[in-house]
Amino acid sequence: MVSQTYARPAAPVVILRLGAALVLALPLVVSPLSLSRLAAQGSLVPGGSAPSGAGIGTVQSAPLAPPPGLAPPPGLAPPPALAAPVPEAVPPPAAAAPQLPPSAAPALPAMATVIDPNSTLAAKPGDTVNVDDLTLVPKDAAVSTGKSTWDDGPKTLGDAFARMKAEAEKAGVKVAGRPLAIFVETDDAGFRFEAFLPIDRIPDNRDQMGPDIRFSQTPAGRALRFVHKGPYDDVDSTYEVITAYLDAKGITVRDAFIEEYAGELKEATETGFEMNIYVMPR
Repeated sequence: MVSQTYARPAAPVVILRLGAALVLALPLVVSPLSLSRLAAQGSLVPGGSAPSGAGIGTVQSAPLAPPPGLAPPPGLAPPPALAAPVPEAVPPPAAAAPQLPPSAAPALPAMATVIDPNSTLAAKPGDTVNVDDLTLVPKDAAVSTGKSTWDDGPKTLGDAFARMKAEAEKAGVKVAGRPLAIFVETDDAGFRFEAFLPIDRIPDNRDQMGPDIRFSQTPAGRALRFVHKGPYDDVDSTYEVITAYLDAKGITVRDAFIEEYAGELKEATETGFEMNIYVMPR
């Protein structure tokens, strides 16, 4: 008998293959003597396998997880611990721009109002060929009334405008457009008129420009504009054109005609004179 000493294994698992059947032996506690006998019979070979052709067949041992508290067998390292995912860094919210209180906000400079003493009611130049259909915008105006013969008409109107300009300058009121006249009544001897001088504002003291000057606004609304260029003495020819145009178009207008003097009304024979004539349809 061959005697061979083995160290006592820690609860080995033995799988016996007999023929085609597999027999699983639960952990066995065997003595060294029993192990020696099995080894002498060729049934057990150190390392867990039997020699080829042995009656018992192949003996294999499968590794099991060590009991609690024991280290894993050599060659079998525990799986590495999974690292906890690192959360993505979230950038801090951007700081909001400081808001200025309404009182601290910078004030925008006020746009200066341009006052043009040569502006006309039409706001654009015209010609003697075309008739302009316009909408007149009212302006504050100083108004003076009077009457004149036809021969003295240009001088009478010119004097009325010059006096109103002088009174406006005394009152600190600025002229804001070209002067105009409305013929409220006419006959063979002459006419009665209202002279208008556009101004930038009406003074608080309405008597500041004289007791015979009142304040109102220039005519407003739809108007047809005709242009006269040449001596004032020839204005009758322009009025004949206006009458023929209104008759041909079948347009009924208000009785009062409006003359706006783009040029200085000095002499009736001045060749470079120009004025606008407005008629207002009913």
